[in-house]
Amino acid sequence: MTDPVKQDGGSLGESSYITYKVNYTANLDGFSGSGTVVRRYSDFVWLSDTLNLAVPGCIIPSLPPKQTVGRFGSEFVNGRRRGLEKFMQRLCLHPELQKSEYLRKFLDSNDKEFKDVMKISQGLKPNKLTSVADSIKSKWNAYVVTGTHIELENDVSSAAVDKVLEYITKIEEVMSRVVDRASLLTERSRKTAHSLREFGQSFVSYGVAEGSDLGDMLHQVGSTLDGLSSTEGKHAAEQIEKLLEPLAEQARVLESVKTAISIRAERRQHYVQELTQLEALQVSYNKLQGQEGKESSALAKAKQIEDCHNRANDVKADFENMTARLLKDFGDFQVRKGQEIQQILLAFVDLQVHYHKENLDLWGNLAPGLESITPRAATVVTDTNEPDPILTDVMSPEKVAPPPAPAAPSAPAAVGSSTSPKESVGGPSEDEEYEEETIGI
Repeated sequence: MTDPVKQDGGSLGESSYITYKVNYTANLDGFSGSGTVVRRYSDFVWLSDTLNLAVPGCIIPSLPPKQTVGRFGSEFVNGRRRGLEKFMQRLCLHPELQKSEYLRKFLDSNDKEFKDVMKISQGLKPNKLTSVADSIKSKWNAYVVTGTHIELENDVSSAAVDKVLEYITKIEEVMSRVVDRASLLTERSRKTAHSLREFGQSFVSYGVAEGSDLGDMLHQVGSTLDGLSSTEGKHAAEQIEKLLEPLAEQARVLESVKTAISIRAERRQHYVQELTQLEALQVSYNKLQGQEGKESSALAKAKQIEDCHNRANDVKADFENMTARLLKDFGDFQVRKGQEIQQILLAFVDLQVHYHKENLDLWGNLAPGLESITPRAATVVTDTNEPDPILTDVMSPEKVAPPPAPAAPSAPAAVGSSTSPKESVGGPSEDEEYEEETIGI
């Protein structure tokens, strides 16, 4: 899957969308060679829905989810591209799905031929529903939440499907929490990268303001924080690709299993309907038997019974085949899941090791640089070429003036005098006597 390109919706009011190049190489009986086709997301949805109905019981690989806000952003588009690529790889490796005529038409049809195939496939969908996922929601709630089952003999296969259902119900909530926590982890890494970058910029600005050796030290710290920001940003992107997306896909497979079980429940109901009709026809035929003048009606009813019996047998065989297919696919999924979860965890561990090693190197390289600098006071420049007497002379012992001699007591002011109580004749006031300006550096 390559070259995602945004396409304008055109003059018919259609929304803009993204197309992807699907590059394939096939070496199967009746389908070999290589080629490239351009498809959009809705085409992959069609393929998934169609395979669910054309090959019932198969656990169809999951598609990356839809998104309304930010669906043209590069991060989302590339993430969807990776998800669609994984979807196609799983389809092409599945021993039964890889033989599907619909998959082959998806890969090697031009635009006009592909539209024709999509129109023909509408006959597979009950009531021409737009999505298999939408069509099974209410049935799934009835089947799973309320535990409603069609009353048939619960054979070994049906008991096994019930065990699958029990497992999916138990593990789905736990897996959802795992994905949520992985999402929070990656989001925290992105926020940390942003904070480190801003923190580093503030140190660089501080160094420019200080100048001298202290400024060099601050600039080194700022540069290191900027490097840590880049490492953290790269780490966040790698966590999305190597941890969050694979875990989310594992969780979505559980939805695919639910879809397969729901379609099986529909086929089971169809089988029961055929048996019910067969029983009703048999009762009607029994009433006609032996009645004079009803021979032709009895023969016609017998023909209906034969046809219904044949249909019931076909539906039963189809139901048994899809049950076997479902159980086999689920067994394969369980084996593959263990291996894939192991690979996800190993990749996550390796990612953390490299991430912390890079951070350790950045911090380790900073320490010797800081230790090699001897901070000195910054030079303060005045507005004149002469040395500032306050800065150079104020602390010299020979320049410090002796304290003034105590003033002689003065006579009290006469009543009615205009002299302020704080003023004394012939000497400074109390505030003036002890007022002295100092500057510290």
